[in-house]
Amino acid sequence: MNSPKQPIRIVDRATTLQLMDFPGLISSAERAFVAQSNGQASPPQYINMPVGDQHFAHWKAGYIRGGQVFSVKYSGGFWANPDKGLPVDFGYVIVHDAETGRPEVMFLDQGAITDYRTAAAGAVASKYLSRENSKTVGVIGTGMQAFMQVEALLHVRPAIKQVKVWGRNRDHVQIYIDRVKNKLPKMAVTAAEHPSQAIADSDIVITATASRQPIVMPEWIVPGMHITAVGACTPYMQEHDPRVLAKVNRIFADSIEKCLQDGELHHAVDDNVISQDQITGELGSVISGNLPGRTSETDITFVDLVGLGVQDTTAAEMLMNKLLGMK
Repeated sequence: MNSPKQPIRIVDRATTLQLMDFPGLISSAERAFVAQSNGQASPPQYINMPVGDQHFAHWKAGYIRGGQVFSVKYSGGFWANPDKGLPVDFGYVIVHDAETGRPEVMFLDQGAITDYRTAAAGAVASKYLSRENSKTVGVIGTGMQAFMQVEALLHVRPAIKQVKVWGRNRDHVQIYIDRVKNKLPKMAVTAAEHPSQAIADSDIVITATASRQPIVMPEWIVPGMHITAVGACTPYMQEHDPRVLAKVNRIFADSIEKCLQDGELHHAVDDNVISQDQITGELGSVISGNLPGRTSETDITFVDLVGLGVQDTTAAEMLMNKLLGMK
């Protein structure tokens, strides 16, 4: 930690990216999920604030009881920024000393920590809930998170050989395909003309969009499939028709409380498609061995990931320790 007279250390996006590694982030995500499910994490705290008609600002905080640090994160969704030559997210994460409250490190990462820890969380979900011999992944969405989910997934499901991607914008689909071919040259990647084609015959389905209307329909879901939903993180966002949850026999969340407020689960419960009792449990309970995940090859598993501040904390703490270790 810094001495009392040292100023907070500022880390830019480029340096933050140099510190990233998925194996470490996957381990830190597992730690965060377990802390959430066993009550070690402080209750999830965050604020979603609409800005104008289309944009949003978002703050999260997280702490594991007994830990040395806590974090506060800002992220934003300003979707017109790329047209202005600006990033969508000017996000940052501040790591504080848990004993004094002193800010120690500020990662001016423009959302990089959020992007990477979200991808790591999706990989953790597939590690514990998908079939081990999964070979095909269907992706709904064409943004950076949609790509990073696949990149992280390969660290836990190396047998994945094919990606099928669907997006509303054909140009964005092609950019996605080019990105996969460039960074994952051994991966077969094809464009789907309809979201149902991306999902058909996929072992793992990943939805990573900012949609406010359901995209995935229940008739496309088949036995053995695992679904990771990472897009919906506010009450008005939705990627799955609520009836999808009625077809799923094992339903998980990063935080049941928060998914009933902001995730896909709240739409299904509010619409009386499922009851809260039908939610199997939190992902951390599976990781800790307190709850079985997939129980058969034909189980349909679903995980709702709205993102937790404790994930930011464990990820940022790992990055801070790597940074300090470079001295």
